[in-house]
Amino acid sequence: MVRKPTRDPREYKHITLPNQLQAILISEPESEGQAACSLTVGVGSLSDPQDLQGLAHFLEHMCFLGTEKYPDEKSFSQFISQHGGYCNAETKWGSTSFLFEVDPEELEEALDRFAQFFISPLIKEESSSREIQAIEAEFNEVIQNDAVRRESLFGFSLNSQHKINSFSWGNIRSLAQKPNLHQETLNFHSQFYSANIMTLCVYSPGIDMETLESWVSAKFAEIPNKNISPLYTDLGIPSVENNNKYFCIVPVKDIKTIDITWMVPPFWSYYTSRPDCYLESLLGHESKGSILYFLKQNGLATGLSAGPFMEHTRSWFSLGIQVKLTKKGLEQIWAVINAIFTYINLLKSSKTPCMYFYNELKQMQELEFEYFERMEPVDYCSKISDALQHFPADRVLTAGIYDLIEELSSDAINHMLEYINFERARIDITSNFYENEANMVETWFGTKYCIKDLPEIPNSPEIAEKLYYPAANEFIPTNFNLVKLEEPKPVKVYNSDMVEAWYNTDISYRDSRANAFIALFIPNFRSTALRSVTVDVIAEVLQNDINDEFGYQASYAGFNISIDALDNCFEIKVNGFADKLEALIEKIMEYIYTSYPNENSIRLIIERLIQKYKNANIDPKAHSRNARLVFLQHQQYLEEHKLEVIQQLATSEITCNLAHVKVLIYMTGNIPKSDVSDLSEFTEGLLFAAEGKRVKNFSPRTVMLLRDQILEWKLNAVDPANGCSVIEIYYQFGTATIEERAMASLLEQILDEDAFDELRTNQQLGYYVAVSSRMTRGMSGFLIKLCSTEYNPDYLMEKINEFLRESKEDLSENFKEHKKAVISKKKEPFHSLNDKSEYFWQEILQRNFEFDRREKEIEFLKKLKIEDFNNWLTVHKFIDRAFVVKVYASKWGEVRDEYSEQLKTDPDTFRSRYPCYSWLPIN
Repeated sequence: MVRKPTRDPREYKHITLPNQLQAILISEPESEGQAACSLTVGVGSLSDPQDLQGLAHFLEHMCFLGTEKYPDEKSFSQFISQHGGYCNAETKWGSTSFLFEVDPEELEEALDRFAQFFISPLIKEESSSREIQAIEAEFNEVIQNDAVRRESLFGFSLNSQHKINSFSWGNIRSLAQKPNLHQETLNFHSQFYSANIMTLCVYSPGIDMETLESWVSAKFAEIPNKNISPLYTDLGIPSVENNNKYFCIVPVKDIKTIDITWMVPPFWSYYTSRPDCYLESLLGHESKGSILYFLKQNGLATGLSAGPFMEHTRSWFSLGIQVKLTKKGLEQIWAVINAIFTYINLLKSSKTPCMYFYNELKQMQELEFEYFERMEPVDYCSKISDALQHFPADRVLTAGIYDLIEELSSDAINHMLEYINFERARIDITSNFYENEANMVETWFGTKYCIKDLPEIPNSPEIAEKLYYPAANEFIPTNFNLVKLEEPKPVKVYNSDMVEAWYNTDISYRDSRANAFIALFIPNFRSTALRSVTVDVIAEVLQNDINDEFGYQASYAGFNISIDALDNCFEIKVNGFADKLEALIEKIMEYIYTSYPNENSIRLIIERLIQKYKNANIDPKAHSRNARLVFLQHQQYLEEHKLEVIQQLATSEITCNLAHVKVLIYMTGNIPKSDVSDLSEFTEGLLFAAEGKRVKNFSPRTVMLLRDQILEWKLNAVDPANGCSVIEIYYQFGTATIEERAMASLLEQILDEDAFDELRTNQQLGYYVAVSSRMTRGMSGFLIKLCSTEYNPDYLMEKINEFLRESKEDLSENFKEHKKAVISKKKEPFHSLNDKSEYFWQEILQRNFEFDRREKEIEFLKKLKIEDFNNWLTVHKFIDRAFVVKVYASKWGEVRDEYSEQLKTDPDTFRSRYPCYSWLPIN
């Protein structure tokens, strides 16, 4: 029996089919929502032949392109899309996962179609060349990704005889020139796609367990069982002994990091004691006494993370520490390394775990398990099918998803610590500082690097004095009683000159959590580039300093705290167990209004933001998005302009009067109404003490495109080594009413799968093709975006227009099915309090107050006729009213035109030529 939380109403069942395929079936008593399925095969890139690297990934693609029972290449993806779902797959080192979600009414047929991937896929030779192009395009999507580049270099710099020394992505070079590719693909499927190393998870609302079991048994029993033994149990741990060497890596982006990695034995059998969780929690801690706190106090780092560096397999686990360095930290890198190993020595010298920290960690994991937050069904299925590869069926939730610590094992912790030492550490330092020294190049990604001798790292007793275990946690919750239901939907419960508060009770998830949202509206929030940069700095300084003082401790007690500078306000979000929520929020607000950041903190944040602004447009997809929003949204600024401002900014200029505000509060979950009133009064008291003044109004504006006009903004790619060109075309409709939103969603549903099939699969224009409905400051619109390494944006625009015109002529086909799919998605219940409260918060923040928006959109769609939909497209001049951003890769030469240069140089003046929509009055 699968161990589940006592509050989980879902029914779970583990079955093993006669062919030894294992499955977890989940029946959801609720009748609404999507069904989902995931199947994991226990074979991955570690089984690629040396002369056909990327074969496992290639086979994953080919499985989608028709089966003997359903031979049409588009059969599966079109069926899933037409019934409100989507499908995907992922190839990892030791496994390959396939997944989909769909309308529950179509689950039985979807399972039948899906099972054929593993019974009788066609894997047609004539489809191979096209899918190799898709693999190549996917590779080009990540070729400039620094994390992927480092992982590839890591693998190839280890023992050349080890299986990890391989190119798992695959591309044209590794696949296309092989005359035996088709036969090898068939052989790979025949040899490794065996039922006895497959694990399945199927989830559905409103379908009983008996029916689910009968469907799975009937559909998947035909998968052949080759009785192969579990793979990768005897590969050995990849040797990463540093031999007194370290790697210096030249990145694509402007980043400065040090990564220290250890490869350790597989700890799957320690799933009840989880020594990895205990050690990762301490190494990655951020409160006083931690590695990061020490580094930040000395101006050496801005961030640190600890956890698996790469996927765990049956032969190894990995543990990595990454530190985001300041310029000073790079210059004093040995002090950074010294601090890390000094802390590790502290852990080793203890011999026994820090019991109060261990007990707090264990207690919080038990609470996170018992008061679980629902995931998206397809993500849940994916995690479970993966977990069933490694854990007993009764522990797939406790060990595979929630990392539940059930018992203490000092021996397991000490055993893992034996492998975490200086001699076994792989040390990678990443910085553009090494550009002129890098004398080696990694084969597949072209990463430049060099190898240097490690100096002797001296002991530093003064560092040891400043490193210690975290203090006992004051935020651990103790009261989990549920409050009585007072207000099911948000209502305004407090309103004064400076504070407006909304509230509703929500205990529908039988959960003792609660959420709080606070917006601080400030006049002229981003009225100039200087003010825009200033509020970015202030938001990050507040987040950083609160995290250092008490926020990180709160995060270990199940709270999430975020502080962001939006278009027109500072937004503070806090969620966690209701027991300590009000006290935590009051502590945050008091800190904001009574503390002032020190210069060291401001300097760290300015350095971090300089790096962020420099890197913002390295990815051409991000570049095009940023450009679109700069044109459409008043008081938005180009990243290069913000970079110029911040590089000249003095710490003394970082000021913003947070007392001259309109405060908007929304609280929901397991809290009484009195908590909201108390917080509102507390906040108003802080504002009075700070001599606050009421904000009269604030109204950010959005550009309204002219009818029958297509504007183009042409940009050159920032990174000359990135071969991707991007085009994104934004079609603007009207103000985001119920009707506008519903029809934009329907247009997305109709075009989504067809765009992917036609532009990516058939025409091979690029790997990345995306269509989406957009809501931009109260204006509805539609976006189509394409990334290509083969074609320039002008050609891509021609092909997109051809596709849209042809699609527009044939919208009546499957119109009812598409309507049904959109309605099904909108009926899907919120999976967690976070999802629901975020939805309500956006309605309050944007001053719409349509808390039943989804129900109204469903009613509108039910009555919508194809004639009305076509008329809507005609009225809004679909295709003929657009803003286009084109980002040209360097191979197309430098692109310049007067119009684009003017827009780039002075977007404010350019925007002023167009009418605008004021979307958000605050009075």
